[in-house]
Order: sequence, then structure tokens, then C-alpha cells
Amino acid sequence: MADACCGPDPSPQDVTDAPESRQQLWHVRDLQIAAVAALLLTISWLIGHTVADIAGTTVALVAALIAASTFVPNALRNLRHGRIGVGTLMTIAAIGAIALGQITEAAMLGILFSIAEGLETLCRGQNSPWPASTPLLGAPDRLRSARGPRSHDRTGRAGRR
Repeated sequence: MADACCGPDPSPQDVTDAPESRQQLWHVRDLQIAAVAALLLTISWLIGHTVADIAGTTVALVAALIAASTFVPNALRNLRHGRIGVGTLMTIAAIGAIALGQITEAAMLGILFSIAEGLETLCRGQNSPWPASTPLLGAPDRLRSARGPRSHDRTGRAGRR
């Protein structure tokens, strides 16, 4: 009966021969950039504690700029079109941290947000039916009750259909 509606179950050989449709972890650009920025931040910490503090701060600033390169361009583009999103808020936070002299914190903020964006890209996959602007975990379009859908009368009060 199951074969009639769904077809036969694939054999183990068919499953292993199927092409890999999932995107690999290190093929995601945001994760690659986050890894480079994290490496630079680690180097800046080592330089700052062994050689010179100003050299460590300079490398940390480069790490912050590299990490921010994953979300700042889109945030500025969205801001130009009158849209404010999480990327805009992260851009403001990074600029504020740099203005306050907290360069390593700005770099960490950029690295962590780049990792989050990269993991979201990885979860969506290349063949995802969702557009990039759709939240991964969002509220459904219509909420349903166990007793059935609700309708609203002229007074705005919810009632049962």
C-alpha cells in the first residue's frame, strides 16, 4: 500500500549514491570570514600580551573590520531603503564599541554575529523555499485553536466559526 502512494523505499545503495545536497560548513562565506577574524583576534591578544599593546589593538581593529564586513554592507543598503534590522543594530553596536575604545569587544561582536548569520545560511540551505528575509523561526501566518479557527465580528471580538 505504501508503494502505491509513495513509491518503493530506496535501497541503501541508492541512498549512498545520492549527491550531497547540503552545503558544507566551511563553504559558508560568513563562517570563513568569522574564522579569519577569530584567528586575527587571537593573534592580537598574543601580540598585545607579549610585544606591544598598540600592535595588538591594531590587529584587533583589523579583525573587527573583517568580521563586520559580513553584515555592515547589507545594513547600510537596508538603511538606504528605510529598513532597520538586526544588522543595523549590530553595526551601531560595533561602531559604539570602537568609539568607546573596546576594540576587542567590537571584534567579538562581529565574529559572533557572523557565525550566527553563517549558521542561519547553513540551516536554510541552497535550495531553501524561504527567501533570505524570512525569519528562520517565526510565528505562523495564522494561529489555530484546537477547537477550530477564530473569526472576528464587527465589534472586533473573537468568536468561533
